[in-house]
Amino acid sequence: MVQCLPLIAIPRRSRSLILVVLIALIVTIFHFTGDISTSTRHEDAALELLEPDNGEILLVSAYFPESRSRLAYENSVKRFSRFLGQVSTDIYFYTSPDFVPTIQFLRGHLPISINTTFESPFDISVLGSRRGDYLSMANNTSGADENPPDTIIASAHAFSNAKPYLLAEAIRTTQALYTKSYKYAFWIDADSFDADHGFKHWPSLGRLDEVWTDGRRESGARLEDMVFIPMWDLPKVDFLLWKEERGPIGEDFSQESLFGGMSKSILWLERYYYAYLNHYLNEGFLSAGKGEALMNSLLLLHPENFITVWHGDPAAPSAVYNPANSFRNDSELILGDCGNPRHYYQFFLASSAERDANREIWDSAWNWKFWELEKWTRIRESCRLTKILAIQWTLRRRFGEMWRSPAQSVAF
Repeated sequence: MVQCLPLIAIPRRSRSLILVVLIALIVTIFHFTGDISTSTRHEDAALELLEPDNGEILLVSAYFPESRSRLAYENSVKRFSRFLGQVSTDIYFYTSPDFVPTIQFLRGHLPISINTTFESPFDISVLGSRRGDYLSMANNTSGADENPPDTIIASAHAFSNAKPYLLAEAIRTTQALYTKSYKYAFWIDADSFDADHGFKHWPSLGRLDEVWTDGRRESGARLEDMVFIPMWDLPKVDFLLWKEERGPIGEDFSQESLFGGMSKSILWLERYYYAYLNHYLNEGFLSAGKGEALMNSLLLLHPENFITVWHGDPAAPSAVYNPANSFRNDSELILGDCGNPRHYYQFFLASSAERDANREIWDSAWNWKFWELEKWTRIRESCRLTKILAIQWTLRRRFGEMWRSPAQSVAF
């Protein structure tokens, strides 16, 4: 026997509430199922691609432990694992002997050369005699009780200044010991892959060839003379009349977490960089050892040799950002949702297939955040590819088309 239940009248206000909940549920399910199906299609397509030959690219990095604490060790392992354990490109890594087993464990079967010549940046010949200068920088930097000891701050400044030498030395060593010549070599900070990513054959050799070809057209420089370094923003217009004797430029302009090019340009940068580092330290400009201040100055003195990518470029042809639709910093979304904008160069230098793989990761992260207000208050755009820029023409946007690089007095 079938028992019929009486119908219950639902108040109009309750019906409206139920309708809103159902719509939200449908939209959420669409996001999740759509993401899963799209991800599967990309994975299937990726399986059909032959693995590219990245044997012509060398990535150089380093880590010199300053702390013996267990927490510092665990943080290092976590930060480096996304780089060492996933990127299959040849890596040349400097570290102290006691950290070698950790690097080997993280790298697994992937190719790596480990150099234990230096246990500290001060073991490097170009910096060893400058320890007193770096301790003076640390004294100027520290002050609060919670800051690290001066020796650790000094070592961090020296490490920043060691990068051009370590990159150039890796090229010299691989050529001398392994008779191996790479077409491109890059310095990269080992902790710059700060989130889950889809990069493996990175950077893409084909993509680098495209970037260098476009860079030659934009800058007029020869392929072997160009140095690639990302930028974050243009220097203030106050630096229109900047001259060498005013000292390093402490602006958030260049990004030294990655830079490189062909062997000739890297060896040129090494000579150029340390000639000016010594010059400025001899003149008492301790800011030469802090952050990107020295590199910023070099970009203004020799802009014709540098090419760049600028994530926050307001004139980018692929810009999609609509400031009316977001609570976030304007520049973070100008090319869509691209993860950490400080590391956009990872996406920029990747192959088309691996850019798609990373879009899937960022899209998936977005789809699961349905509880966040931002998800319902702005239109989301997948990350887009922007174009290569010549530093000299980019600076002229700020300083005017008549701007020319200042005179240089330092020989190198």
